[in-house]
Amino acid sequence: MSQQKYFVDALYNKHNIGLLKKQLGEGGVHSLHYYVFNAAHSVSLTVGLKGSEQEADDYMRRIRHRPELTIFHGRS
Repeated sequence: MSQQKYFVDALYNKHNIGLLKKQLGEGGVHSLHYYVFNAAHSVSLTVGLKGSEQEADDYMRRIRHRPELTIFHGRS
């Protein structure tokens, strides 16, 4: 599994989320959630699922009742 890391301030680069979804989509990954760390806007968490659009929709339906993620920490 490969990772790509770079720092983008999500508040100042409004195109970041759309570009990220496009890049992930080209690799067969459906973006499910995108979170930004309030203390450092360059720290974000993207949750995705690699599979078909139907699999992503099914997964979202299964987790819909779970509590929304409100706390995470970055290593920046």
